[in-house]
Amino acid sequence: MEEATSALARSASSSWYQQVMRRTGLSGRWFTELRVSSSGIQAAVVSGDHRQSRGKFATYFIRRPGPGAMLRRPVTAAEYQQALRAWRTTGRLPDGIEAGRPGGDGSPPTGLRVVAPHPMRSDGRVLLQELVLKPGRREAKALAAALARAAARGARG
Repeated sequence: MEEATSALARSASSSWYQQVMRRTGLSGRWFTELRVSSSGIQAAVVSGDHRQSRGKFATYFIRRPGPGAMLRRPVTAAEYQQALRAWRTTGRLPDGIEAGRPGGDGSPPTGLRVVAPHPMRSDGRVLLQELVLKPGRREAKALAAALARAAARGARG
């Protein structure tokens, strides 16, 4: 049981940071924990991140970028000049550049940003569920089935 959860923790740790852009180094550390109680023994995969938000650990809120995710960054000086040149000739900004505040009364737009699709666009799902909980359930079902087959073989003798 502990070996299965250790493999799950290694798998979650290795693929966690391949699916997010902001990396603090806190949320992607996963450990296994063996819990013993009067009802039995449990092996659990727990995060090394103990930051909390809204009464839950921060790892509950980390998601993959969604299908419509876009990246925005301020324009450089050269891009700004090129965008204003296009705006003066055509009356609109070039594709891929948006204005924070459109110009009114003939004044140029301000707060220009370059907009591009997010390179890691995905399904927007919660990483904890996709990398730890769902694979953990599959692993637990497979382990339970293997234990049941072993117990049946032992009972038959």
